[in-house]
Amino acid sequence: MATLSPARAALAFGGLALAAQLLGAWLTAGDAALGTASLRGIALSSLAFAVAGWLWHRLGVSGRSDAPDHRPNGTSGSETCAVELEGAAAGPDACLQRELGRLEAIYRLSHDAVILVDPERRTVVEANPQACRLLGQTPGRLHGTSLADLHEECPDYLHRLVDDVMKGTEGRTLRLTYRTGRGQGVPAEVSLSRIAWQEGQLLLCVARDLSEREQASAQIEHLAYHDNLTGLPNRALLTDRVNRALARARRTNQCGALLFLDLDKFKRINDSLGHAIGDELLKGLANRLRQVVREEDTIARLGGDE
Repeated sequence: MATLSPARAALAFGGLALAAQLLGAWLTAGDAALGTASLRGIALSSLAFAVAGWLWHRLGVSGRSDAPDHRPNGTSGSETCAVELEGAAAGPDACLQRELGRLEAIYRLSHDAVILVDPERRTVVEANPQACRLLGQTPGRLHGTSLADLHEECPDYLHRLVDDVMKGTEGRTLRLTYRTGRGQGVPAEVSLSRIAWQEGQLLLCVARDLSEREQASAQIEHLAYHDNLTGLPNRALLTDRVNRALARARRTNQCGALLFLDLDKFKRINDSLGHAIGDELLKGLANRLRQVVREEDTIARLGGDE
């Protein structure tokens, strides 16, 4: 025969007690007995009956010799309760420790520089190892450093930027230039966001070094607009500068000059001495021309000896 659990037995007992009292009150005094005060008293009485019924059922089941014993072998009831409570308390703590360990590993091993800043003092609170490598400083020296000492930008601009991020609902991503411990500028793509913690709010800065990317971009742009042999502007850059000079001349009612040079018998030099000697001659001529023109003038190589 199936048996009820203690909780279900208590609910059943309390429900029967409540129904019995309501029926008795109605048979005795009619509808007048079902007022608010009477119902409150009947409910409290039923709750008491339910608790008593739960205790009776619990003690009755525990006291029977044929009741199943779910306790571990060799443990008493008090020891079983202690083990259950200890396991329940250790579970969430263990999960929390594992989660904190995972987050700390991400923070420590991240390839991006992570810096926490106090928005009120504008000073560094915490920085991960990558931030220390990016800025060329130790964690001890970096802690407490002001934003003005870490960036090439104007302090007023940095203060307005921090205020905008802390007052807004969304973060910002922009290019900033950090200043290393040796005074060198490091371009970085920085994501700024506001985070909350136990003692208030902090500014989270996640920075990625752009030095290699910008160097590669500058090299590609240089190759696109300059001659590979002499380093002089090529035909594309010369055309752009000539168009700009013409527009400026029309606007200011001034004039300019455009000269075309080539080397006589340059083909004979290549054929008799080789192309390597011809290349050295072109590079030497380019260096001499750079020394005799003004900074705003342009010397370009169109191709060959032109």
